[in-house]
Amino acid sequence: MRHIIVNNKLLNLGNALCAQPAIHFAVRNGREVLSDYVRQQMKKGERDWSTHEVARRAKAGGYSLSNGTVQNILNLRQKGEVTEATLRALAYVFGVPPAEIFAVYHGTTVADEQVIRDQRLAALAVDAEKLSPENIPKFEALMEYVQHTVREMIKEQGHALPRGKGKAAKSRVG
Repeated sequence: MRHIIVNNKLLNLGNALCAQPAIHFAVRNGREVLSDYVRQQMKKGERDWSTHEVARRAKAGGYSLSNGTVQNILNLRQKGEVTEATLRALAYVFGVPPAEIFAVYHGTTVADEQVIRDQRLAALAVDAEKLSPENIPKFEALMEYVQHTVREMIKEQGHALPRGKGKAAKSRVG
């Protein structure tokens, strides 16, 4: 018969398991994670947005998102699943790719994180297309600076750069 020590007492394993209160593991669901994410986004950086501000920004972007829906998400009172339209509206308001907020709500994997990074870069390219012709050179200079910085970071990590890509263009950003 196997024995264990609980509270400095030697107990029979079967009796000890039956006598001890069940251990509950706190597994956070998508709603709880989404609630925390929305709250963090509302306070991110210089933001100090109310639920009304989130709803106003969504409406300004052509989305239907009410103050009550945002409050319900924050207070875990959302009835049923959070809709795709709501998640897309939140992604728009917070300026993140929809895949990021979907991953937060549904759970994420390493593959999802790569998709999120890819979508962030794609969103940057879409935004860059909206720049005026006089701002394009500034954007290109900034991208050259970012590329140079990333390559320096890679070198510091001790990783070799891909062949033929060892020289970064000079930055025009001052």
